[in-house]
Amino acid sequence: MNARVLKEEYPPILERSASVKIGGRSYEMILNTSATMAISKKFGSLKNLGEAISENPEEGFESVIWLLALLCNQSVAIHNFLHPDSPEELLTEEYISLITTPNELSDYKDAIMTAIQKGVHRDVKSEEQNAKNTQAG
Repeated sequence: MNARVLKEEYPPILERSASVKIGGRSYEMILNTSATMAISKKFGSLKNLGEAISENPEEGFESVIWLLALLCNQSVAIHNFLHPDSPEELLTEEYISLITTPNELSDYKDAIMTAIQKGVHRDVKSEEQNAKNTQAG
């Protein structure tokens, strides 16, 4: 997914994403509502996710690969929704597992956690800030 194109068409996306390179191609990992629902369905909640990717290596690898595909494919799906005439191919778990090494998966795990943290981050304004902004305006 071309980050420049995504930034031009939907700027808030990049504020809430983390970049990774898979197979020489850059992807923006996005935790949106669709991804959150899929994660909740698979793991029960976002809270259970940390345990799933840090348990035994084999299951952890499967979870990391699944999450990579899910989060990277959100930016691809957004592109495909906005540009139905020029769709991009979605990443598959099989492709990711064929072109990555176990060492890379631990780096990807860190990027996944960054994307999730950015996705759940909320900008909270205090009531005092809101009152000041209302009085100033």
